[in-house]
Amino acid sequence: MPFPSLADAGYLGSVPLTVGGLVLLTGLRDVLDGALVATSVLFISWATVLGAVVEGSTGPLFHRAIALAYPVSDVLTATLAILAVPGPRADPGGDEPARHGACGGGGVWSWSRGG
Repeated sequence: MPFPSLADAGYLGSVPLTVGGLVLLTGLRDVLDGALVATSVLFISWATVLGAVVEGSTGPLFHRAIALAYPVSDVLTATLAILAVPGPRADPGGDEPARHGACGGGGVWSWSRGG
């Protein structure tokens, strides 16, 4: 299978839509919290694994950027999906079922990619 391919474009093109949906569901404060957590996880990943993989990889910069976009998108999506779970003060008549569905869907989506 050629790399990068149309499958990569489709998958990586769905990431902004997924993140946008979770952003609309969770609100700005949770997005900022998620960005902080995702940045921390990515920093730890870079220091332990991703940095060595990127430095040891060969090929055009575009190919390496596409390969790096997969773990970055997985961490971002999984973090926002976890933050979409309603807290203990959730409104019982509110959007709790939608948040549970978003959390489950985002978590399964990230896990299916191996993240």
